[in-house]
Amino acid sequence: MASYYRTWTDGEVVTATNVQDYLQKGVVVQCDSSADYPTGREGMVVYDKALDAYLGYTGSAWVRIVPLTTTAVQTWTPTLTQSSAVTATVTEARYVRSGCIVQAWGVLAVTGSGTSGNAVTVSLPVTASGHSANAAIGNGVILESSANDQTLVVVRLDTTSTVSFMSTETTQGRWGVFPSKGLASGDSVQFNVRYTV
Repeated sequence: MASYYRTWTDGEVVTATNVQDYLQKGVVVQCDSSADYPTGREGMVVYDKALDAYLGYTGSAWVRIVPLTTTAVQTWTPTLTQSSAVTATVTEARYVRSGCIVQAWGVLAVTGSGTSGNAVTVSLPVTASGHSANAAIGNGVILESSANDQTLVVVRLDTTSTVSFMSTETTQGRWGVFPSKGLASGDSVQFNVRYTV
């Protein structure tokens, strides 16, 4: 068992046992990536700079235990696209990362325009661990000001870094393609998602 605290005296000789008890067994090792992890001993902890997270060794594998951002609410600037970038005012875009779970929500007030026949996508604040086609990770609403219309949507994970929107009114595909509509100034895209990293 590691010893965590010791009052040292002037001139005291540090022994190998002292180093093992007070340093090796209680230190968090900083690594640039998984390639730098030491040979694990059960209970050992490392900090991975590439993942921005702490990992613990279970005796057989390194598993993420705490992200650096813990449960603090963070902000990000989502990128809105429909064939190309669509300018929008970020009314709100926040996320909380707790362990390997990210919860994010956003409200984007469209000031530019998109191209109909193309899917509307939004970038995520943190890269997802993987993706499956059509995986539903949240919900939202697209408000069309000119038509005074709102469409409830299911948020779909498209890639590890973007989501698109499936209209709940059709099974044909992503909003912007089915129905074939383009975002316009005055519209709004609102959503909330939950996914793993």
